[in-house]
Amino acid sequence: MQSPEFLVAIALGAGVICQLLAYHMRVPSIVLLLTAGVLLGPEGAGVIVPERLGDGLFGVVALGVAVILFEGGLAMDLRRLRRESVAIPRLITIGVFVTGLGAALTARYVMQWEWGASAVFGSLVVVTGPTVIRPLLGIVRARPNVSTILEAEGVFADPIGALLAAITLQVVLGDTVGAGALDFAMRLGFGVAVGAALAALIAWLIKKPGAMPRDLEHVFVLGVVLAAFELSESVYHESGLVAVTLAGALVIQWAPRAGVVLREFKEQLTNAFIGLLFVLLAADIALDDVLALGWRGVATVAIVAFVVRPLTILSSVPASQATLRERAFLSWMAPRGIVAAAVASLTALAMERQGMEGGPAMRALVFLTIAVTVVVQGGLAPIVAGLLGVREMGRSTVVILGAGELALILGERLICPTRKVTFIDVDPERIARIENKGGFGAIWGNGLEATTRARAQLRYATTVIALTANEEVNLLFAREAKEHDAVPEAMVRVGVGARGLPAKLLENDDAHMLFGEPVDLHMWNRRVRQDEVALFELTYDADSIVAEPDDDSEPETKVPTKPTSQSLLLAWTRTGKSWEPVTDRWKPKTGDRALAIVWTKKRQDAVTALTAAGWSERRDAQLWRASRRRAGP
Repeated sequence: MQSPEFLVAIALGAGVICQLLAYHMRVPSIVLLLTAGVLLGPEGAGVIVPERLGDGLFGVVALGVAVILFEGGLAMDLRRLRRESVAIPRLITIGVFVTGLGAALTARYVMQWEWGASAVFGSLVVVTGPTVIRPLLGIVRARPNVSTILEAEGVFADPIGALLAAITLQVVLGDTVGAGALDFAMRLGFGVAVGAALAALIAWLIKKPGAMPRDLEHVFVLGVVLAAFELSESVYHESGLVAVTLAGALVIQWAPRAGVVLREFKEQLTNAFIGLLFVLLAADIALDDVLALGWRGVATVAIVAFVVRPLTILSSVPASQATLRERAFLSWMAPRGIVAAAVASLTALAMERQGMEGGPAMRALVFLTIAVTVVVQGGLAPIVAGLLGVREMGRSTVVILGAGELALILGERLICPTRKVTFIDVDPERIARIENKGGFGAIWGNGLEATTRARAQLRYATTVIALTANEEVNLLFAREAKEHDAVPEAMVRVGVGARGLPAKLLENDDAHMLFGEPVDLHMWNRRVRQDEVALFELTYDADSIVAEPDDDSEPETKVPTKPTSQSLLLAWTRTGKSWEPVTDRWKPKTGDRALAIVWTKKRQDAVTALTAAGWSERRDAQLWRASRRRAGP
């Protein structure tokens, strides 16, 4: 007889293998996970038999879902949510009501179930799936407002849906609607209180100097999150999901560095749990129960997906928040995920224990809903997004390795309506600063690791800029980006005193030398931090270049034809519509404009050098300082 640890280990191994295959096949991982669960389960090879875990199966499911929802909360940016401040609250209130009612009516009249079972089914499918939606959005690359709405709906509707399912089952089993509504409010309120307290504790301990060593942060947070989840569940069932979701969302706001540090660890743990849970839950489904649903089951899922979902979006997302085409895409995207599967399994078990019929059929219909919405809606999402014109086509991102002060100034000039800028850095403080600033992508991690580059979506980058203090890292990052991610253009900062070998390596890798000359990055970052720099917008005139004196002429003060350590050209534009980084391959022409950073202690010398090189300050451009308000923490 297979031991519980054998079942968990095989399910976990199968789950991560399926996710790896899905990554290379560019399909939603849930498709392979469900297939693997069926093939390895009792209906297939019989390698994984979840019933041998007994009630332990649902303990594993509960803890896994808690970690998944906490990580989902960490991924939420409240600044982005505020921009969709109308659509998101309505989706998790009005939208949940419309979806639940529509699904219940469909189950009642199509499946011909009793009202009680129909209501329970309606409550189970009000959730979407953040673990499914997020990877799909990475493939689709929908517009930012559309992506934000879908991600937030997936994260915040999950605990609401789990609460609603528990309360609905209570009402069906005998509670009054009034008692159910009061119980819902109590569980929700208790979960919110526990979540806020948990977030405050984590944020305080991580922010307080010396309170916690960094090598204990991950383990500590995991421990207190799971403990708080179980404590909350022991008081009010399903309140723990609300608590961990809210805690994740608040931690990232109250302690940005903590959120950045924790996110990568929690993402990896979440992926492990997703693979494990989907394989176990899919193996626990009897194919005979799914086949017994017949055409009525398929029709029910189709109506929920293609009739109820559009009604939900039309009632919840106003025209001021999304165009008609964007709402059409939102209507298409409602794949269910692990929370729907987990809650359906727990609800089916509760129905059986309470003597209520229909538990297996209920779970089978929910899993059919998951499979159909993921395969059809998820699989066709890129095509639908393209037809509706809500997809960001082609490569349009500049990825900057290194989030120092000089990099941020450059990124501010490069960003524009047709171009995104994303920073990668191993320093969580710098990434937290970028996230707080808003407007940029920010990825914490090692840019030389494939997982970090995948999270930064280098496959959609038009340019990578390696702007760290380590020249070897810069060169390797540029090489990896071009060879493995097929990024068309790479620019690398070279340090002073290293003019020979790096230049040859750049030529071999078809990379550009950033700023057109070796640069002391530490020096410029320090000057920015100390508020010792100013920015000039300049215009180039080739006819105004000061020529060097002839040998037989009177000696004159020599001025360089390029900027010196006193100033640095950062970016240039010829059309005025968008700016490009300065590199060694740029040859300025009369009329070009450039952004120069100038050391204010040597301002006059710098201006003299720039003027002699053909540059003059634009009189209609304002001189400003790169103060800490703009470039520093």
